[in-house]
Order: sequence, then C-alpha cells, then structure tokens
Amino acid sequence: MPHPLEAKYGLTAQELLTAIDRRFRLKVALEGAVAEVHFERKLSIASREGWLKSYEDHDVDGMHDFTVVTRDGISIKVEVKTVRNGTKPRVELQKTRAAKGDPSSQRRPEQPLLRTQPL
Repeated sequence: MPHPLEAKYGLTAQELLTAIDRRFRLKVALEGAVAEVHFERKLSIASREGWLKSYEDHDVDGMHDFTVVTRDGISIKVEVKTVRNGTKPRVELQKTRAAKGDPSSQRRPEQPLLRTQPL
C-alpha cells in the first residue's frame, strides 16, 4: 500500500526521496522536521519516566515547536533548531525582553544571559 504522499504526488517513495536530495532548501526543511521528531522522542521518554508533567507539539507558523510543562508546573516554550557546527546537541536559553519596572532584568551585551552548553 503506497504512502499518502506517493498517491498525492504520483511518485514512488524513491522518486520523492531523490527529489528531496536534489534540492538544498527542501533538505534544510527536512532536517528541521527530523530534529523535531528526534526531540519529541526525547520528550516522550522524559514524560513517560516522570521527568516532565507533559508536553505538546505545535505545527503553526510563527509559533514555537513545543510547550513543555515541568514537574513543578512551569510551562516552557521550546523552539528546535538544527546545529550545523558541532556534533553534540546544544541548549540555548534566551530572554527576549526586559520586564517593565525591573532594571535588574535588563542586560548589556557584555553581561551574557544566553548560556550554551553541550548536553
């Protein structure tokens, strides 16, 4: 039984994979999707083993990829990115804006808030 994409485009799985392999931008998009699938596998294990309360994936333009809820009920928005330089996964934490009325929440470029570490 053919995959729905084979039926939709009238191509075999091999022809579809060859078409993807020949197009740089399509491969970049596929790499992003593959990264999300691998990340969701990790979330599923973490959730099943009790490290997370829950998680939800989102496939909506302009929205983050996942919402992860910790055991303490803290909701974290996650955007999955592929890493082109290096072989190990990385985690980047980023604060996007300062809180109103809280000068301590503001930072200067020489005061790094972003911390990247191999997992």
